[in-house]
Amino acid sequence: MSAYDALAASYDGLMADGAYRRRAAFLERRLRKSPIPVETVLDLACGTGTIACLLAEKGYAVIATDSSGEMLTQAAAKAAVLDRPPLFLHQAMPRLRLARPADAVVSTLDSLNYLTAE
Repeated sequence: MSAYDALAASYDGLMADGAYRRRAAFLERRLRKSPIPVETVLDLACGTGTIACLLAEKGYAVIATDSSGEMLTQAAAKAAVLDRPPLFLHQAMPRLRLARPADAVVSTLDSLNYLTAE
């Protein structure tokens, strides 16, 4: 059991000051400036899926991965109201395997701190 499995139900409450809409707006500006058209975005270590859902609302096809099954359960519940919800995959960053490529990858907050080896 990951430490985040126990934290999943209360994570969004703890991160209420995470400024997710502002972060998603920043990411969207960067994606629009990409030299290649961005249609599919991978949200690596998506947690409870807030950024993934905000990008999906903007029209991106989002693939979102996390190593915590409980965090993904919270993410899927949040995404249930969307017309085109993200595809959530239970995968850890070091063992990432996607069925199709993504045009861009985002990873927000402290996600990269969990990579402990190259």
